[in-house]
Amino acid sequence: MMLIVSRYGEVEGKEDYGSVIWDLEFNQVLKNADWEEKVRQSLEATITKYESRLKDIHVRVELTEVEEDVRNKFPNARQRVRVWVNGVMVRNDQQFNFSTHLYISPISQ
Repeated sequence: MMLIVSRYGEVEGKEDYGSVIWDLEFNQVLKNADWEEKVRQSLEATITKYESRLKDIHVRVELTEVEEDVRNKFPNARQRVRVWVNGVMVRNDQQFNFSTHLYISPISQ
């Protein structure tokens, strides 16, 4: 999870550790599919480099508008980013599956 929520350069000595999510949070020029692909590529590259316990890594990213019940509780939340990471653990060849979501608040149009 730290890898997903870290901004590039945030971890001292590892300038390429993290993801591009926070650099793109306020980008309203990119289409959702392009945004998802940029984030997917950044996460896959960072996980491949820094998570040596995994192989055959696949990342999926989905950007959606938040549901009304979430907006009622957290009015600043505009979009939800869902991330899935699948791979195989090197040590025992067992399947690895992880998923999480984040809420981001790009400037509303």
